[in-house]
Amino acid sequence: MILPAPWVQLLPRVCGRSPSASAPVELFDPVSSATWLITEMIAQKQDILFGLYDLGFGHSELGSVRLSELEEVRDFFGIGIQQDANFKSTYPLPVYTIAAMRAGAITEDEALLKKVNDLRIEGRKGR
Repeated sequence: MILPAPWVQLLPRVCGRSPSASAPVELFDPVSSATWLITEMIAQKQDILFGLYDLGFGHSELGSVRLSELEEVRDFFGIGIQQDANFKSTYPLPVYTIAAMRAGAITEDEALLKKVNDLRIEGRKGR
């Protein structure tokens, strides 16, 4: 299983959060540049995850993916999609989304993420 039991238990509870929620888990394909920042699991259908994903084709999208499909992915060595246990989400999902649009891929570039977050905060102050 890609997601350890604690995440599977947590994700249905975060389903009702706002789109500004942080991404609690990062999944990646160790043999390609495919990456998923998962924010929620649909409580009624625990096979459907939602978040930001980038399959390595130069753009990222918000959308859903089936957990069962991710678990079926295997390379020729039998390695599948992995959870990045070191990923620490410090920004809300919209920040990662905008930064990915600017960078051309999901990024952990702290300078870019901070700049996008600061602009988002400034925009809120102007309302």
